[in-house]
Amino acid sequence: MTSSNLAFPAPAAGAARVSGAPSWSAIREWVLRAPLITKLLGANLVIAVVAAAVATAGRNAAAIGFIVGVLALSFAVNTVLVRLALSPLDDLQRVAERVSCGENYLRVPKSDIADRRIGRLGTTFNELLESVRSDHVHIHQLIRRGLAARETERAALSHELREGIAQQLTAIALQLAVAEGAFGRGPGLAALRESRELSAKTVEAVRRLADSIYPGLLHELGLPASLVALAARVSRRSRLRVSMEPTGVAEHLSPALVTAMFHVAEEAVMNAELHSGARSVRMLVTAADGILRLEVVDDGRGFDVAGAERSGGGAGLFEARELLANVHGELDVRSSASGTRVIATARLDQGDTC
Repeated sequence: MTSSNLAFPAPAAGAARVSGAPSWSAIREWVLRAPLITKLLGANLVIAVVAAAVATAGRNAAAIGFIVGVLALSFAVNTVLVRLALSPLDDLQRVAERVSCGENYLRVPKSDIADRRIGRLGTTFNELLESVRSDHVHIHQLIRRGLAARETERAALSHELREGIAQQLTAIALQLAVAEGAFGRGPGLAALRESRELSAKTVEAVRRLADSIYPGLLHELGLPASLVALAARVSRRSRLRVSMEPTGVAEHLSPALVTAMFHVAEEAVMNAELHSGARSVRMLVTAADGILRLEVVDDGRGFDVAGAERSGGGAGLFEARELLANVHGELDVRSSASGTRVIATARLDQGDTC
């Protein structure tokens, strides 16, 4: 390795300083960054020291006592005034910290002791919070409308697959069955039989695809039956054991509520199936005191809920949360090394029933 040929100028005479001693720029920065009350009290302390030194030089005990008393009073008055002047800023800081932790409803209280500029700062901060809250509400309204429109499109596509394409394929399978019966024992009988069987399998595949896009039972038979069908479907296609336990839940609920709750269950089960390594999932639906409650519990390895939301890994649960919010519901996700529990709650009185 070659050495660098950088040359450093030698320090000027008298410029050398003891290694580790603070530089003037560091002292200046520390003084400038010190709290206001520290600066004021420090300045008063310097004045007190100078005044005491002058009085001591004159050896006037009365003057020394008077100066010390006046300076002590000045210290006390300055401390009180500075604390009063800075208290509105303390309120502003506390509100900012709590808002950053999610308490978006908080606002800076009006202060009777704040001067005009600090009062204007609090007012401006509150106006900013109101603007952010308004934008937040508007964004979530747009998200919910988009999700609702997507659900409508999914329902229409699923209906077209189930009632259109699947029925046409069924008709083709029936015609092939008729042709097979009329064909006798000719050489083309095996080909007809294979075509009929392939058509029947295609019909089942199309219906499974339609159910994966939007369950046909969701609004016809209600939430409990749809969750039972979800449990059976996932148990068939994977090694995951999924059970469903309805307790006192009416079959007919509002379409929006049924859709939101089903998507919470679907997303929770899918996460358990694909990511958690769980062996079993239990779904429990209860209705009591006007509240519908859905719990989906798995025995997987769990995940970092906050980290998944920050990174966008929990997009499915985010969509489910927005659908729940549209029916004034809430979603709570708790996860640990022993498993994940997803809890969705919403009021039962959600308008028209399906």
